[in-house]
Amino acid sequence: MKNPVHGTPRGDSVALGGLSESGRALVSRLLSNPQVMEVMRNADGTVWVESADKGMHLTNESISEQDAIEILRASMNRSTLGREIPDTRNLIEGVLGEQRARVVGLLPPISTSPVFAIRKHARAMFSLDDYRDMGIVDSLRSNFVADRNTGELAEMSFEHPVDAIKYLVRERKNILIVGPAGSGKTTLANTLLNEIAEQTPGNRLIILEDAAELQTRIPNKVALTTSLDIDMRALLRITMRLRPDRIIIGEIRGWEAYTLLKGWTSGHPGGVATLHASDSQEALSKLSHYIFEEPAAQCFTSESIGWMISQAVDVVMVIGKSNNSAGRRVKEICEVRNYMNGRFHFNILRYQPNTGAYAFKSHM
Repeated sequence: MKNPVHGTPRGDSVALGGLSESGRALVSRLLSNPQVMEVMRNADGTVWVESADKGMHLTNESISEQDAIEILRASMNRSTLGREIPDTRNLIEGVLGEQRARVVGLLPPISTSPVFAIRKHARAMFSLDDYRDMGIVDSLRSNFVADRNTGELAEMSFEHPVDAIKYLVRERKNILIVGPAGSGKTTLANTLLNEIAEQTPGNRLIILEDAAELQTRIPNKVALTTSLDIDMRALLRITMRLRPDRIIIGEIRGWEAYTLLKGWTSGHPGGVATLHASDSQEALSKLSHYIFEEPAAQCFTSESIGWMISQAVDVVMVIGKSNNSAGRRVKEICEVRNYMNGRFHFNILRYQPNTGAYAFKSHM
């Protein structure tokens, strides 16, 4: 079946002219609303929105099937850069508008009617001090039993968790940011890039992404995105020849994890990457599975992969949704200690009542 989105590539400003007047007004209103983070159309035409103030909710709006097709056509045209659009393609990935919002769409017969999700980039830039004031990085108080105190950061103490994060950036620790979808991983990564620009403005950053979302004020940077022909692993191999001081990955999704960890442990410390996971243990276990997807790593044992990860990833930061005013909260900041007996072991940053400071402590 011929894809209804198929057509001659053209700019989205022209393609959006195919929308109805109400469709154009709705898309413009939603994409220009600073509270809106994601816009979704289901097969029944209903429009769901995820916003900073209301979370995920059903609107009283609808988008017609023809308008949905025009939106997908516009997004695809912006991302194809003159390449021919396959007329049998039913999975659409592209970008929309000057904001270059990320679009994923499905067409019949995969779905009964066009389905899409438009994810806006995080436009606001925050500092770590902003995160402290907004309550995103707060007290990190919890009850646990301290075990023996080992690890590079175990003797350090900090007045506030933000001070610990600033120290990690200054000391060029490799930081993995994890959390579920929509938890604020990209915004937190941008905040760390802002701190890198503050502390080490002379560093050269190579930033690799599937879709351009990360932002930094640092002058010496190269931002690269994957394409149909160049995947993340290929970009990482190129990166090693571009003289990076720090390697930044928008999101780890597969076997490129192996190449990234090799880069982080071969003279390019101070990297930042994100990964979908709910906690630190799950994140590093997922990372090990990704590494085993790399053919060169399939002869390794689980112990050797675990050891490699523990040497490459210094810190895991877990962020999630919250009922605070910001809607987000950093839940854990963990130093990776080691890998033993099939598990990763961590020192977790927690408030110490006996000293009134924060410290990385192992736990039972």
